[in-house]
Formats: sequence, C-alpha cells, structure tokens
Amino acid sequence: MKAKVKGGVLLFLTFVGLGYLTGLTGIVAAAPKYAPEVDRQPALVYNAGLKTADQASAGSEVQQTAAKEPSATDASKMDTEIFSTRGCIQCHTISALKVVGGATGPDLSGAFKNVPNKYGKPLSEFLQQPEGVMAEVLPTKNVTDKEKEQIVELLTKAADQQEDPGSTL
Repeated sequence: MKAKVKGGVLLFLTFVGLGYLTGLTGIVAAAPKYAPEVDRQPALVYNAGLKTADQASAGSEVQQTAAKEPSATDASKMDTEIFSTRGCIQCHTISALKVVGGATGPDLSGAFKNVPNKYGKPLSEFLQQPEGVMAEVLPTKNVTDKEKEQIVELLTKAADQQEDPGSTL
C-alpha cells in the first residue's frame, strides 16, 4: 500500500510541476519566447576553418617569425604592412609580393584578375561591397577608403608580378 501511495504522490507532484511550467497554454514557461542575440562571427570563422584573432596571435613562434621576415626591400615591406595591420595575413598569402600569411584563404596574388571573373565586379568595388565569406569578415576590419585604394594598388602590382616573374618590385 505504501508503494501505491508513494507512486501516487510522485505522479501528483509530476503533474503539478508540469502544470506549473506549462500553465494552461502547454508552452514551457521556463523557455525564452525570443531568440537570444548571438554573435555569428565565431561560428562563421570556425565553419570556414579560420582562426580568431586571439588564436592567430597565440600561434607558434615559427609562424610569427616567418611573418616578421623582411620582404624584398624596406619600402615594399612598408607598403605591404597593410596586409598585416588589417589582418589579411591571418588567412591569405600574397606570394608575388613575398607576404607570408595563412593558407585558409586563397593567395591574393591573382585577386586583381580573379575577383572580376568570380564576382562580376572590379576589386575596388568588391572591397566596398564584399561578397561571400568576405562579406562577413571585411566589415569587421574597419579598412578605410584610402587603405582600400592602397590594397588595390598592391594587388595590381602582385598581378603584374605574377605575369612577369623576372621583374622585381
């Protein structure tokens, strides 16, 4: 008899608990009725196989040393520093300019010619209105219009370097 009473009490408490949580509507009262705001950038970075800024800065000393090695001349190094300061090298390399970076994104040496073929607009316009993964990444980098012009000039040089590998910057 005691087992039946315990079972009945347990069943009663279960229904009381469910009734409290669901009320008369059948909707669980403890669940939020709105979708909480979520920062999508970490998920996009993870899904694209990229590293966050914190992970990239905590990279191995070998990668940091390779990124700090001087390129062809001091002047060209200063020109290409924009790729470091704006975080481009976290994902991209620009081999024609001897800029060492990540391998997740494509080598930007051919971007000046590849972007119009892939996106149907020139590189300068693409940097103003990016598409694909860059539509999520580029706005977070706060690149000024002047810096975008500098990037276009450098990637134009890189495309020329690719065509004529014997020339230097």
